[in-house]
Amino acid sequence: MCRGDEESGAGRHSPQPPQTLRPGVGTQGDTLCHSERSEESGAGRENMAKVSGVLTGTAGVYYVASQLAARGFHAAITHGNAPSVDIFVGLLDGASTVSLQVKTSSQALRTRGRGPKKVPYQYDWVIGERAARLNHPDLFFVFVNLKGGEFVNTELAKQALPEVFIVPSGAVHSAFNHYTNRYWNWTPGVEEVEPYKNNWELLRNHLAGKVSQ
Repeated sequence: MCRGDEESGAGRHSPQPPQTLRPGVGTQGDTLCHSERSEESGAGRENMAKVSGVLTGTAGVYYVASQLAARGFHAAITHGNAPSVDIFVGLLDGASTVSLQVKTSSQALRTRGRGPKKVPYQYDWVIGERAARLNHPDLFFVFVNLKGGEFVNTELAKQALPEVFIVPSGAVHSAFNHYTNRYWNWTPGVEEVEPYKNNWELLRNHLAGKVSQ
C-alpha cells in the first residue's frame, strides 16, 4: 500500500483570532510504494531522508504534547484509541478538558515568485473529508509544520523549530462549507493563519471559560 508524506496524528488527529478561513486545493504529498522504497534504500540514498507519513504524524503529536506540558497543561496522547482525537488537554486541577486533532506536514509552507521575489504565500495540510466535517466547541485542530522537506537532516533544519497553529474546529469547518473538491487540503494564507500561530493561550482561555460557566 502506498502512503503520502503528510498524515494526521500518531497512528492515523491572547487576541481572539478570526473564525473563518478559506480552503483550497493543495498538492498531494509525495507517494512512495514499498517496492520503490526498496529500490531507493541502497548506498547513497541515506541523506534523502524521506520520512514516512506515520513518523511525520507521530513527530507532530509528540511535539505538541511536549509544548503543552511545558506550558502547564495536562496532555494525554490517545495513541489512536479515541476517534478524531490525538491529544486530550486539561488544566492542572482537572476542572476542564478539550480535545485536539493534530495535522502534521514535513513542509507545509508554500511560496510564489522566483529568485529574490520568492515570498511565503500559504500553507498546505492534507486534512481529509471526515476531519473537515468536524465542528465542536471543545475540539481544536493543531496544524504543525515541521519545516523539513528538502532540508531534512541539514544544519538549517536542526536549528528550525516547528511552527504550530491552534485552530478551533469551527473555523476549519466553516472554511469547507459547500466544498466538493476531491482534494481535502486546508490551505490558509500566511496572513490569515498568523493569529493562530503558537497561540497556546487560546486553549487556556477556552478551558478557563468552561470552568466559569
